Amino acid sequence: MPGIPKDKLDITITEDGIEISGKAETERKEEEKGYVVRERGYSEVYKRMAFPEEVIPDKAEAALKNGLLEIKVPKKTPTPSVKKHKVEIK
Repeated sequence: MPGIPKDKLDITITEDGIEISGKAETERKEEEKGYVVRERGYSEVYKRMAFPEEVIPDKAEAALKNGLLEIKVPKKTPTPSVKKHKVEIK
């Protein structure tokens, strides 16, 4: 996420997926020898991914350092499979 500040990022996590969106706006103005140079930049990022297993969204953690976004989301403990019992019809 280079160029996107922490306060312009939005991360939403559900039990089955994650959405990351962010916006960055830049503006530069220079005045030299009777003329003005003005540059504006805008970038937007959006990513949605599905998790292969269910996770615990309440325990998610995120860190942004030097443009690198790191998100840690713990998996739910697997639920034991339900034993099936066939009933014989009399």
